[in-house]
Amino acid sequence: MTAETPKNGLFTDFYANAQLKSKGNYKDGKKEGKWDTWFKNGNKQCQGEYIDGLEVGKWTWWNENGQKIIEGNPNTERVKNKLKEDEDAVKNAEELKALKIKAPELLAAEIDNIILTTENNPQDLFVKERIEIITAECVLGMNIFRDFFASVRDIVGGRSSASQKVLRDARKICLSELKNEAHSVGADAVIGVDLDYSEFSGGGKSMLFIVASGTAVKLKKG
Repeated sequence: MTAETPKNGLFTDFYANAQLKSKGNYKDGKKEGKWDTWFKNGNKQCQGEYIDGLEVGKWTWWNENGQKIIEGNPNTERVKNKLKEDEDAVKNAEELKALKIKAPELLAAEIDNIILTTENNPQDLFVKERIEIITAECVLGMNIFRDFFASVRDIVGGRSSASQKVLRDARKICLSELKNEAHSVGADAVIGVDLDYSEFSGGGKSMLFIVASGTAVKLKKG
């Protein structure tokens, strides 16, 4: 059996899409000198130097978006821990993205489970973190002719059922949008929810403008 000849000279490796993956030199089968690696999207992943197959000196790492994440020797615990954290973060983000793509019904359930309350200090909710104030806007048309006929035919006890339905539908849509906003910032609940109504008229048309606002928060679990 013939022994394999050790690698020597320049070495390059490519992704399936022909994007350069890594580049560097070998000497007697061991990595030697400057080495560079890239992500599949073409951004630089890391850069450093080998001597006799061992990483030496200062190495630099970037994330897939091109942002530098750390510099140092890859053999130190600080660098190892930071690289592990970044690797786990990327993995978790990819898993979450895949989960949401594969299971839209799960995403819808997450949004539906977000709590909305007008209370500023709800006794049964334990706030872990206040994220930010969020808002949701909703604009609906109210046909003035329909409202006119509603005032003639639908008024019972001084109330217009047609107008009430418009207001009720608008409120539900606006609160649903507020839940979507809360989910986008990673909130479990929105407290101090407030609804503001305004009506704009002109050109024979009437528009109903509703704004829902509140403070998005994370809750303590358990």
